[in-house]
Amino acid sequence: DINSREYFLLLYLLENKEAVLTRKAILENVWSDDLDVSDRIVDSTIKRLRDCLGEAAGQIKTVIGRGYKITEK
Repeated sequence: DINSREYFLLLYLLENKEAVLTRKAILENVWSDDLDVSDRIVDSTIKRLRDCLGEAAGQIKTVIGRGYKITEK
């Protein structure tokens, strides 16, 4: 099951489809209520989100040295 943070992360990725989103931007937009967290929380939440998405997990791309993006395929 997807939790609320994973849901809001997915929503943010979808709202910015094909755009590379930095960890900082993701933190500011998804964790805006709790900015006192490490940016590594983004990585672990991306991993959990991918686990929940099954075959669609491949649409979330890691852009090395920059962040993450979601693609059509």
